[in-house]
Amino acid sequence: CGFYAQISFHRVLAGFLTQAGDPQTRTNRKPFEGRGGGGPGYGFEIELPDAALSYDRYTVAMANAMQYDPVTGEIQGGTDTNGSQFFIDLDNLVGRLRPYYTILGKVVDGTEVIDAIGAVPVNNPQDGVPVEPVIIESVTIESGGRSRSIGLKIACQCKRFFAPSHWPIPDLSGILFGLLAQR
Repeated sequence: CGFYAQISFHRVLAGFLTQAGDPQTRTNRKPFEGRGGGGPGYGFEIELPDAALSYDRYTVAMANAMQYDPVTGEIQGGTDTNGSQFFIDLDNLVGRLRPYYTILGKVVDGTEVIDAIGAVPVNNPQDGVPVEPVIIESVTIESGGRSRSIGLKIACQCKRFFAPSHWPIPDLSGILFGLLAQR
């Protein structure tokens, strides 16, 4: 999928998560107003995770802009804000993260790459912008057990996979991310 090529991980929060998928980061690698707000130009409905799924270490989930009451957890809007951004848990976030993020799967191979991304120096711990960009080289969708690249193997755990109709993905059996940290 060429969409993710050259997009950088714009947020790395040590011991919590790392986030990517904002197309604005292809050309702007430093902190900027609106960082983390970009997407593919469309949004789709958030699929709340099944009770059997959880935000364990290396879980891959969609980032979104859903609004909810921080005290009660009551959803107040933004339930159609999935787009292109995703995050990968750097720790077990069960109980630390509300179950309002569509779980795509889990990194099952290449976890050392995720650990390396989670350890990069950042501008400050609250903002989490990597001092040196961590750039996605490519993303490959694996279908039917076939793939053309090596990377992080992610077992697909979602009930459905939203993809633009021009993606030829009749049977999604996994996702592979080929990542390259450029320094």
